[in-house]
Amino acid sequence: MKVTIFSLWRDSESYIDKALSQVEALEANNKEVEFEYYFYENDSQDNTKAILENFLKDRAGKLISENIGSFKFGSTLEKKRMISMAKYRNKILNAARPINSDYCIVWDSDVEFNSDILNNFLKYKDEGGMLCPNIRQDIPCVMGSGKEDSYYDSLSLIDKYNIQCMTWADNPFYDEEDRAKYEQGLPIEVNACFGGFVVFKTEILNNEKVEWFSNGQLEHWGLCRRVKEYTDEKIIFLPDVKVSVAIDEQVKLQQKPHFDNCFLKQERRLKMSSWERQLASGV
Repeated sequence: MKVTIFSLWRDSESYIDKALSQVEALEANNKEVEFEYYFYENDSQDNTKAILENFLKDRAGKLISENIGSFKFGSTLEKKRMISMAKYRNKILNAARPINSDYCIVWDSDVEFNSDILNNFLKYKDEGGMLCPNIRQDIPCVMGSGKEDSYYDSLSLIDKYNIQCMTWADNPFYDEEDRAKYEQGLPIEVNACFGGFVVFKTEILNNEKVEWFSNGQLEHWGLCRRVKEYTDEKIIFLPDVKVSVAIDEQVKLQQKPHFDNCFLKQERRLKMSSWERQLASGV
């Protein structure tokens, strides 16, 4: 089996050694798998480029490195960032096409994963062609579960009724059936998802009509629309396949004032019917 890993980098020196050590552990745990890497880096002011070049020295793949003077947005929902991210992701995707592998992993380089993650995903390979993890953040659930962590990538997660899911919640789904599947660790079909570490059947990303797109909205929504429109594959959320991301303490402090309003809004939506939630969702 062959696996292609895609990732974007910029000024990543503070965590890059830890990130790449996870990849090395993945390789060591999957000696029968042939890995190749397509990395994109731009405008780094530290040693990110040199570290990536050294990592790829004895590995198959390619690094695209550019000095384009792009603005450094950080973690923000600004429209220009979404458009830029779509461009960067498509640039490295097109550099790899036609991709000669069985599966592709699209990995946000700050997302942490364990060395058995590939096996955990592939248990569900017959469920759909785009498999998305349960990405956790170290912020307690605000929806009464008592859990000390919560689902992170709620902006990306759109359920089968086209309803955007909950923020800062352990179980991010509103629909009763989906909530029950989540609690049982069962696969859940969705209209859109990401989660920072996504496994695709390679044939999906070899379809030239499938790419990231943004007109100011989240670029992953554009990708998922194309997966659903141009392939016969399902997008699947996997509750029991977990990855994680660490949230900066300053960001946590900035978010705290919004917790109460978020809880009240989501409590109201939980009590709505499905069609009422669809009207309220606005996705």
